Amino acid sequence: MPLNNHNHGTNADGTPNEDYCIYCYKDGKFTQDLTMEQMIGHCAKSRDAVNAIIVEDPFHINGIADYQIVEFSPIMFADESLKLIL
Repeated sequence: MPLNNHNHGTNADGTPNEDYCIYCYKDGKFTQDLTMEQMIGHCAKSRDAVNAIIVEDPFHINGIADYQIVEFSPIMFADESLKLIL
């Protein structure tokens, strides 16, 4: 998510966190047990939205992270009886 003056996460001491948004980071802790890639996928509903998020990502901007987005469409689903062992 592109950061602005209204959506910065917060550190444990209440100060704004410069790297994460409020949906990812609050009170010095991550809000969900997701990787950055999973959070981007959760927040973005289209490829254009994903690209817009990556362009604003501080890790990408500073050359720390390089993302490879893999798109796929599931064509088969597990039968309900198999979900217990999968």
